[in-house]
Amino acid sequence: MDTRITIEKLVTGGQGLGRLDQKIAFIWGALPGEDVEFRIIKKKKQFVEGVITKVFTSAVYRELPREEHYLICSPWQTIQFAEENTWKIKIAKETYLRLGDLAAPDDLQIFTDGVEYNYRNKLEFSFTTNESGMLSLGFHERGSLWKTVAVPGCALGTNSINTTAPAIVTWLQSQSITSKQMKSVIVRSNQQGQTIAALFLKDRLAFSSFPIRPPEWLGFQIYFSNPLSPASVPTELVYSDGDVTLTDDIDGKKCRYGLLSFFQINVPVFLKAVSDIGTFIEPGSKVVDYYSGVGSIGISIAAKCSELTLVENNNEAAAFAAENITRNGLKTVKVSGLAAEQEAEPITKESVVIIDPPRIGLHKKMVEVLLNKQPRRIIYLSCDLATQARDVRLLTPLYQPVFWKLYNFFPKTPHIEGLIILERRG
Repeated sequence: MDTRITIEKLVTGGQGLGRLDQKIAFIWGALPGEDVEFRIIKKKKQFVEGVITKVFTSAVYRELPREEHYLICSPWQTIQFAEENTWKIKIAKETYLRLGDLAAPDDLQIFTDGVEYNYRNKLEFSFTTNESGMLSLGFHERGSLWKTVAVPGCALGTNSINTTAPAIVTWLQSQSITSKQMKSVIVRSNQQGQTIAALFLKDRLAFSSFPIRPPEWLGFQIYFSNPLSPASVPTELVYSDGDVTLTDDIDGKKCRYGLLSFFQINVPVFLKAVSDIGTFIEPGSKVVDYYSGVGSIGISIAAKCSELTLVENNNEAAAFAAENITRNGLKTVKVSGLAAEQEAEPITKESVVIIDPPRIGLHKKMVEVLLNKQPRRIIYLSCDLATQARDVRLLTPLYQPVFWKLYNFFPKTPHIEGLIILERRG
């Protein structure tokens, strides 16, 4: 039975918050001020989580979603873009204050390039069968551990991804393979519209033929992936055809990366973040770039650096970083393959440190490294404001935030990227 509720606000996870029988209710697809009906998908002692089923009173900024499956991949498809950005600023300020005791500036800004759809340069699809019983791309349904919803593609993905992924499905249909025999397919694209892809199998399968790739589909791999793990990670390479690397232009530098390398999902917005970071790198600076990946931030500011160390402990990413240094003729840059918290030696009190960690934020030992070495400036770009707030709070005894900015890397979703520049006190 569905339940009726009034929504007060949007929260960090992207849900609308309401109150139900002394419990907090987090409702996917509901917007502030709306009177809605919802289906409960999770019950806990202190809260319930649900999915909207009907709107009785609609918010003035509600708009129709582009996709039926929007609640799975991009639950803010129903929010007008200007309102989305307004709420992201509100949520960011609340997150910084609640989790970091940090008062963000009243005029905190969020950057967007105005592109709402077709911006993602990487998508991962599962597989299922559609209403016609045919093999289809799929996304896991929100609130379900096992159910997968058939999708034709995704409006967030680039047009080239939404061409390559269905082409792989068409080929798989010709092979009479079932969805249960496969984990997923990952497709990446660059700004030139070229794609690479990898298929991950649960079973070791034999194929009678392989896809005929058009020129813009550069390469394709098939991996057997341990079925005991839900993650799409390579266990054994079964097939490889073409070049499974892409190259993008990052502020005039060529940056090459692989199918499984970390690389920014929304390059045009990332370039603005890189530009903002560059304004805090003076000519002749000694810079250490932690969690550097393939070097996308570091190589863009390398010309300003008398010394630049890229720290990246993922072997594939570190190898691409070294290659990108060479191909761009960067003589003052080197790569360290150590984990961030194990590589303190390059930092001096005159260093500028760049950190762009994964969602879990900084390792506690990395915080200790920064507090002990005390570089003059820390540039912290984060894909999770909660862990960024936590980490910055730990650094504030010695550091003062002097610059804040948000970036809408993921329109139509609740995700927010944040940049904070910290200067050493005293």
